[in-house]
Amino acid sequence: MQMAPDQKIYFTSLDAIGGTIALGTINCVNSDEIPDVTPSVFSYDFGGGETAFLTLPNYPAWIFYESYFDNVEFGPDTVYLCAGDSIILDAGVGDYWEWGGDCFSGPESTWPDNSTRYFTVTQPGTYVACVNGPCSSGAGADGCDSSDQITVLPCTITQPPCDLLDLPTSISICAGDTVQLVADLSLFDSYTGLQWLGGGTFIPYDTVAQPLYVPSAQEIAAGSANVTLQVFTQEIAGAGGNFLAYDHNGDDIIFYTNTIDGSVNVIQSNTGNDWTAMGFRTSNNTLYGISNIVTLPALSSVNLGTGEITPIFTYPNNQFYAGDYDNTHDKFYAIGISELNNGELLEQTLYTIDINTGALTTVGDLSLFATDGFFVANGDGINGLAYDPSMDKLWATTASGQFLSINPSTAEVNTIGSTVGDLRGLAYDYIVNELWGIAANGTLYHIDTTSGETIEVVPSAEPLSFVTTLTYAIPQDSSESICSDNTTIIINNANALDLGDDATLCEGETLTLSAPGFESYAWQDGSTGETFVTDESGTYSVEVTDGTGCTFSDVITITVIESPNGSYTASPQPTTTNDTEITFTLTDADEGLSYSWSFEDGTPETSNALNPTVLFPPIPGLYSVSLIIENESGCISTLSTSIVIESDGEITLPNIFTPNGDGDNDRFVPFQEFPGRWTLTIFNRWGGEVFSTENLSQGWNGDGLPSATYYWVLQPRDGQQGERRAGYVTLVRD
Repeated sequence: MQMAPDQKIYFTSLDAIGGTIALGTINCVNSDEIPDVTPSVFSYDFGGGETAFLTLPNYPAWIFYESYFDNVEFGPDTVYLCAGDSIILDAGVGDYWEWGGDCFSGPESTWPDNSTRYFTVTQPGTYVACVNGPCSSGAGADGCDSSDQITVLPCTITQPPCDLLDLPTSISICAGDTVQLVADLSLFDSYTGLQWLGGGTFIPYDTVAQPLYVPSAQEIAAGSANVTLQVFTQEIAGAGGNFLAYDHNGDDIIFYTNTIDGSVNVIQSNTGNDWTAMGFRTSNNTLYGISNIVTLPALSSVNLGTGEITPIFTYPNNQFYAGDYDNTHDKFYAIGISELNNGELLEQTLYTIDINTGALTTVGDLSLFATDGFFVANGDGINGLAYDPSMDKLWATTASGQFLSINPSTAEVNTIGSTVGDLRGLAYDYIVNELWGIAANGTLYHIDTTSGETIEVVPSAEPLSFVTTLTYAIPQDSSESICSDNTTIIINNANALDLGDDATLCEGETLTLSAPGFESYAWQDGSTGETFVTDESGTYSVEVTDGTGCTFSDVITITVIESPNGSYTASPQPTTTNDTEITFTLTDADEGLSYSWSFEDGTPETSNALNPTVLFPPIPGLYSVSLIIENESGCISTLSTSIVIESDGEITLPNIFTPNGDGDNDRFVPFQEFPGRWTLTIFNRWGGEVFSTENLSQGWNGDGLPSATYYWVLQPRDGQQGERRAGYVTLVRD
């Protein structure tokens, strides 16, 4: 006989006479009930001569346990359920199940049937199951032989740690202000450190969560600053050892070099790549490099995980000497020349390279010329290039020892200072914000990016002789330990406010001071306009406020220069047609002045002499004379007069005139346009004086007198040539 899973002992009995075999049971042998016997569950008639079987199967040991005590086991007491997910609970083997707790808290269509051992949980809650068998006594918890309970809680979706960083996209400040930076790390389960990166100064340090940031002068001038926060969520192994270099001598090795002890760790040898420029792309754990073999410059890659070398492209017309990978913008920068170099000076160019196709995109020429040294560029050739993500710029060194920065978008080059000559590579450690260079013998140089000066020298621990390039490489698994975020600080500076340099005005001039583009203005006198007009000496200032509330001011000093003094005389004046040579003499003139004369119809017509003599034509008339006096400040005074050349005393007068207002012969005047200096007196026929004038050119208009014959007398005056004369004139009115 054997014990079966239903708590019955099965046995067989043989009736040899009747020729039958019966299968019977002893019931509830492990319960508190008194077992009973069922002699024959069924019988089998095997007949005469047939073989009878009298064995039963072997059942597992657990069926000997009391009742169903261990049959219900949901597993962990607490589990988590995410929205949209479900959990199937199994109450185990039994004849009858009872479900409880929150099993009936959901929609009725989800309620469990007590005839099933399974229940699907779709919402958080506490769930209970109870099971009984055919021999149950109900002595267990809640009248069950076996029960279990499970608590289902809503799951919490854990964000990737790097998504927890949330710096503002931009921060606006006024020039001269500092920025309070805040790194909210409260949501990080743990982190090992942090570092801020930027071109300015962090107070007290760049490794605290809430530093003050002081923008650099360059950032203020540019109007913006890029600041990066890096949070280290786990230690990065191999401090100082994440620099990869290439040595061309012997086995052509790629190796890690350590900035702490100079140790060398070869990761690949006999590559045959002959690289002179390389950069590490973090996202695919791959090192990219460019060879400079004269016959076949080429781009290839090495996967640091598998060691696989992949040729990408060849360049029949280019040579390359330096490069680096920008993992922030996913760009490979390289510096080279656009034709094969046979020893002549050729201009270098900054390129970006498509790492998939090898296609070159020209960023710009660098105005730096180099000759080829096969694996290096000589002269002003750039052999070291490193991308700095904190400043978004490229650092570069030349064979002659120049230390440069290059704008990666425009290829604009700025000279920072001098550094170690003949460095073969540069690399920027953006974890600790350090720039390192390497010499041909493997010696490492820590370089100050503000000056190019050497901070530290680390000799190579192993002999090297032909290092050609260097880059910074953090393996993919380590780079995932760094979370970073960026913010742009917009600096509202005073560049737009410029009253100009101090100025001088000449007497009589005005200057308009202008400060356009601001919200409000306050000039030194309290006026609030956008412009201010002045013609006086003094110091002028304006304070302006822009739309962000930033206040700026500027000052200008204005000096008004007096006009130069001077006068002159002309002799003889007036003069007649018999003497037209006139001398001009300066009087009351200041020293240090220049003079420019102009004479109408004179000979000469212009002169810079102090006291010129000029010959005018022997024609009566007025001739204009102009004198421009200029001082050292460029201020001028202009004196304008006329000289008079009169007739020689010969005067002819008409004997009749008709003052009727028709514009023809309305006045009694001499026929000469410039008759000279005379007194004209008119008498009536009884000898009475009716008119007198010293302006002979104006003459007499009849003065309302009737038509008649009148007597006139001309008398010379003031040295006028000619004699007294007299005559008659008839006034005729219509």
